[in-house]
Amino acid sequence: MSKSTVLHGSAIGLAQLLATLVVFALGMHQTLEGFNNSQMTENVIGFVLLMVIVSFAHRAFRKDCAARDLPTALLPSVKFAVLLGGVAGLIAGVSQYAYFAAVNPGIRKLLHEGTLARLKPDFDKLGADGADDMLRQIDYFTSAGFRGLVYGMNTLLFTALLSIAFALIFRASVRRDQVLRKTSGQ
Repeated sequence: MSKSTVLHGSAIGLAQLLATLVVFALGMHQTLEGFNNSQMTENVIGFVLLMVIVSFAHRAFRKDCAARDLPTALLPSVKFAVLLGGVAGLIAGVSQYAYFAAVNPGIRKLLHEGTLARLKPDFDKLGADGADDMLRQIDYFTSAGFRGLVYGMNTLLFTALLSIAFALIFRASVRRDQVLRKTSGQ
C-alpha cells in the first residue's frame, strides 16, 4: 500500500466527517426533523468531496506509475481503488463512531425516539417478548458502533466504485492518446 493510498484514503474518510460536522454546526442534528433534512446536504457535500479527492488520488497514482515506469493497467488501478476504499472506509467508520459516541451522543436518543414513533403501530401488535426484541434491535441500530460501521461500509463501497470508474475513464483516455499518437505518426 502506497503513501498516496493512505493519504488520499484518510482524506476521504475525514471529508465524510467534515460533511457531518458542517451539518452539525448548522444545527441540523439538534432535532429529529433537522437530522432527517440534513441527510441530503451531508450526502451532497460528502459526495462532492469524495469525487475531488478520488480524482487527485488517481492523478497521484498515475504519476507514481509513470515515475516508476509502470503501465497504468486496469488490474493495478482496481487494486488501488479497493485499497483506497478500504482506508477511506476505516477512517470514516472510526470518525463517525467518534462523532456519535463523543461529539453528539444525544443524536442516538433522537434516532431512538424517531424510530419508536415510526414503529408505534407495530409495537401495539407485538407481545411483551416481541416488544423487548424490537427495543433491543432499535438500541443496536441506533448505537454509535453500528452507525460507524454503516458509514464505514458505505464509504468503502462508494469510494471503491467511484475509483474504479475513474480508473476506467483514465484507461480509456490513455488508450485514446496512444491510438492518436500511432495514427499521427509520432
